[in-house]
Amino acid sequence: MRKSHLLFVCTIAALLWTTAAPAQYASFSRQLVNRGLVQADIDMMADAASELFSSNTAAAGDTTKWSNEKTGAFGTVEITEVAGNCIRVLHLFRAKSRTQAQTLQIKRCLIDGNWVLSP
Repeated sequence: MRKSHLLFVCTIAALLWTTAAPAQYASFSRQLVNRGLVQADIDMMADAASELFSSNTAAAGDTTKWSNEKTGAFGTVEITEVAGNCIRVLHLFRAKSRTQAQTLQIKRCLIDGNWVLSP
């Protein structure tokens, strides 16, 4: 992993940890691990999602793809709703160890300049 990418991933992880309730972030990560993803897959999924909404021009229907050649996992990320300072993000993904695609929908809100996980 390139040093600049590692720094970015660590920054995102730190941001998530400090801005989201620790239990919320742990629950989110645990759900993904239980669905067959490894940390590198989760990092790629999070990077893809943050590219969609970090520009502050997010719109429903915006979509991007990610894939991890090392693990065989891949997926898409789509913004399904924008309401005020919040967005809903739909993750459609497949872990190599699973035979079917899986989904996870999360909500993030922009609070004090940071996108945080929201219930």
